[in-house]
Amino acid sequence: MPGDFIMFAGPSGIGKTAFGCSLLYLFGKQNIPTLFLSGEMPEKQIAGRVLSCHTGIDSRLLTREYKKLTQEQINNLLDETIVTQTYPISI
Repeated sequence: MPGDFIMFAGPSGIGKTAFGCSLLYLFGKQNIPTLFLSGEMPEKQIAGRVLSCHTGIDSRLLTREYKKLTQEQINNLLDETIVTQTYPISI
């Protein structure tokens, strides 16, 4: 069965998750099945980071500060969520 296993390791705060979320999104967009595993972050937090990365909305607004979201940001998130649900990605 063809495929690759890629693992990122390194100290905290160097961008491993941000890079992984970008790859997850880009591979999904190209219809490449992708699995993202994290031993540190729950699934909802990773999904929020992916949405944040591609909507430009601060990930804190997707969790603790969601009441500060504008209607435009909410619409943008809904549109992006609908699109990414069609991608062959698993978290």
